[in-house]
Amino acid sequence: MTLTAILKSAVLSGMATMLSLAAPVWADTPPALQLLQAYVLDWPQRLDASGLSDCGGDLLAVADNIDGDIFKIDLSANAATIKPYLSLTVTDRPAVDFSIKHRLQHFADGLLNHHRFDWEGIDCTDQGYVLASESDARLYYFSTDGTQTGFTDVYPQAVNAGWFQVYNAFIEGIAYWQGTFYGAAERNPRGMFTVNGDSDTVVFTDLPNDDGLTFVRNSLDIADLAIFDGYLYTLERNASAICKRTLQGFTSLSCYSYAAHEWSDRYGYRDTEYGIGEGLAVTANRIYVLLDNNGKGRIADPDDTRTMLLEFNKPENF
Repeated sequence: MTLTAILKSAVLSGMATMLSLAAPVWADTPPALQLLQAYVLDWPQRLDASGLSDCGGDLLAVADNIDGDIFKIDLSANAATIKPYLSLTVTDRPAVDFSIKHRLQHFADGLLNHHRFDWEGIDCTDQGYVLASESDARLYYFSTDGTQTGFTDVYPQAVNAGWFQVYNAFIEGIAYWQGTFYGAAERNPRGMFTVNGDSDTVVFTDLPNDDGLTFVRNSLDIADLAIFDGYLYTLERNASAICKRTLQGFTSLSCYSYAAHEWSDRYGYRDTEYGIGEGLAVTANRIYVLLDNNGKGRIADPDDTRTMLLEFNKPENF
């Protein structure tokens, strides 16, 4: 090994040690999920993965920096590929009805980010798909061919009920179950809302905290939702955990942690201050967590900026 290679190896080893020491320490940690596979997702440009859903056996995803496509993730024994699955056509996007402060922030954000939708959740419905736009604070509905069929303006009713107080902390995650849409308010405060499929009435409610969770920097948030077999699963991003909850009242029944993997030297990313889990899908025997590394490199390989999908065994009765 050359002197240059030795020095590079030593530097990277030292960086990994420092970064692992910076990982959070939880006073109480739920039982750990069993990791089956960690997949890196190749994409020719930066991919800020932001939502995930199991739709009839297909793993579908959205990215908050790419407006026009729903993506599909195909898994094999040792690899995963991500590719465009459906092109979206938006035909009705009126100006947002925000407060003056949030409208100014929305305008400035639009100049910087080309008025992106900032998709933060996806699920399949009886008629097609629902996507959650954080920048517009709306649910957008699409048919199976990708054509928009409508939208629900969540913001006015949210603000009137005391939610959506912080810009860029609006909708984070969406799930559909038997005619009702379940969405999450990300943080400050975090909570849940429902929209009946037959109306645009939005009902907000508190999300009970699980006493067994500890959040990084005491920042309580929600990153994504999934519904399986009549139960709600919440991606508790800054606790690096997933909780199973009732659909009525959203009471936490049990939680499992993936912190040992997200913050490890092997799978973790550099300069990470908060949790980076962004997408959640739950099946009969699997749990999938999609990470959003925001373009940062991995601790084990700083030049590798690809995002990652973690596949876990779903515990019995969870």
